[in-house]
Amino acid sequence: MAISTKHPASAPPEAPARETTGHLLLRGWCVFVIVAALIGSGWVFALGPVGTGVFVAATVIVTIVLWVTIRPPLQWRRLPWVALAFLFWAAVPMVWSPRPAEAAVVWLLLAAAAVHAMFIAAALTWRDVVRTVASALKWLIGLSIVFELAVGVFVGGPLLPGFVVASADSDPATFWSSGDFFGASPLEGLVGDPGVLGALMVLAMVVFVIRFAARAPRRPALLGWIVIAAFILIRSGSTVSLLALAGVTLVLTTVLLMRTATHPGERTRYYLLYATAGLAGGAVVWIAFGAELSRAEGAWAQVFAHLGPVGVVLLALTLLAFIWRAWFFAIDRPRFDLRADRPYSPLSLLPTLLAALLLVEGVAEPGVLLLWGWMLLVLLGAKIKQAPLIGVGPAEQSMAIERGEAPGQVS
Repeated sequence: MAISTKHPASAPPEAPARETTGHLLLRGWCVFVIVAALIGSGWVFALGPVGTGVFVAATVIVTIVLWVTIRPPLQWRRLPWVALAFLFWAAVPMVWSPRPAEAAVVWLLLAAAAVHAMFIAAALTWRDVVRTVASALKWLIGLSIVFELAVGVFVGGPLLPGFVVASADSDPATFWSSGDFFGASPLEGLVGDPGVLGALMVLAMVVFVIRFAARAPRRPALLGWIVIAAFILIRSGSTVSLLALAGVTLVLTTVLLMRTATHPGERTRYYLLYATAGLAGGAVVWIAFGAELSRAEGAWAQVFAHLGPVGVVLLALTLLAFIWRAWFFAIDRPRFDLRADRPYSPLSLLPTLLAALLLVEGVAEPGVLLLWGWMLLVLLGAKIKQAPLIGVGPAEQSMAIERGEAPGQVS
């Protein structure tokens, strides 16, 4: 005979799984090292070359200790070996350079960025990687605004590296900050370069739009960050960054069109339209800004001057390998079994849009491709190889990682 009861027969409710304190601290450290990479030459302006070298070495030691302690899943065969070959070749100039100390500092910065990038790619999921980059960009924007306002209020004029107040006869090219946030002078921010600051704002707009499309929490706040980034981009006065934004928009439009294709042959016409638009846009840009771009000493010219043709070839191969993987990562529908109707993820747009940004900025701004651009290139390149499908595979067991469990503990 059945017995009536008012008590439920199901299991008692449990609180949802939450991130462990250790994982929160891990992501906080990843945000810190990405912010440090984004600031770039700003550390040299603040600490000097020696202080910057000590600071960078200390961050690398901490990251290595975390790597050994956490031991995230890592497939050694799927590391970005072409990028590591370029890094190895970048150490060669220390042998014959007339200024070996400077060459050693440059190599240390590249090596440190690569170590941090590969650690972040192994330790965080795709969702956390994009979230961490977004947090780092918010910190950079906020600190740059505070820095510019502080210089304008407390210094009342331009500031030189080393926190030295500029004199009347100082060269404006040497300013860390012009101290003219509300005026007409270009903003330099913490990075100390309007061109690099403009490129960072393009990246920020891309990341924030992707987070908004992915339905991240606090979406209205993301709209506010997009507006702030657009304002700083305009105030930076960087023509190259505006061209990069146009290039990123063209690539984004093409990727979204590619995603509408129902069979591979349908993409051919989009490739033709993309090539036509790219060539036409490039011709217009060269007619309008050719003289300015030809005078600029971009990343490729600096690599050739310091590393020779071998360095240029290795960097080109690194970038081409990244572009190839990022493109198909963005346009191919995620598939690992017979099901072919899984939805696209907005997160898969970030690598290919970053590639478009680096291609344009590398022509005129060496401080983009060879500083924070190098770190993000290695980070996203390694992440695509380690986890080619978002949310699938050992490196993407998000709930297990966020709860602080080892991958083998997941049932």
